[in-house]
Amino acid sequence: MLATMLALRRSSEVDQKNVLQQLKILQKEQKGNTDLLNESIRLLADGLHSQSAANLDTMSGLAETCLESLHAIRQHQPKIQESGVLNWLSFRQITFRYEEVLPAYLETFSWIFLAPPTDDAHRWDDFSVYLRFHSTRPFFINGKAGSGKSTLMKYIVGHHDTHSLLSDWAFSNHKKLFVAEFFFWRLGTPLQKNKTGLLRGLLYKVLHAYPELIPDVFSHHYQN
Repeated sequence: MLATMLALRRSSEVDQKNVLQQLKILQKEQKGNTDLLNESIRLLADGLHSQSAANLDTMSGLAETCLESLHAIRQHQPKIQESGVLNWLSFRQITFRYEEVLPAYLETFSWIFLAPPTDDAHRWDDFSVYLRFHSTRPFFINGKAGSGKSTLMKYIVGHHDTHSLLSDWAFSNHKKLFVAEFFFWRLGTPLQKNKTGLLRGLLYKVLHAYPELIPDVFSHHYQN
């Protein structure tokens, strides 16, 4: 209905322009006393505009009512298409690495949220400041194999300070916060260690939380 209404609006505007153009040409070609003709053309033009506007406004109202009704119906219907897209994105090992990493012992990594030391030799970038003000940039953490990088990342993902600080960033930028994680694993399957797996993992988590975005993000897959 919405598409039809928009098409009618476009065609109506084109038709009006054509009719008005012909009337103006006729008006220019007339000689002598043209007051009556001018008034007739003005009334006709006004009639075209008012009739079109009234009809299209009525159709707009009906379309909005129908869209609201359809939205209410969809809320109570099984989301078959949405589930199909989510199943297509998901893969069996999507959370294996995250689940395999052992949680940090007590508050072993609590230092990550504290102010960094003043000693330049051991100084790191302030992680709390990063989350609150610069979280659209990467924050790199490196270390030797087995030094606890994955454990630290799991600690960060689940820590309430992470969500609190990111919420400050989101609020100040008028954004809605959603935190998604993906853990690469060099010894895992191809999807656990390539960019395709990363994108599928993150998209799955976001769209699982907000399925109403699926028709826009994957319109072709959704329709088919």
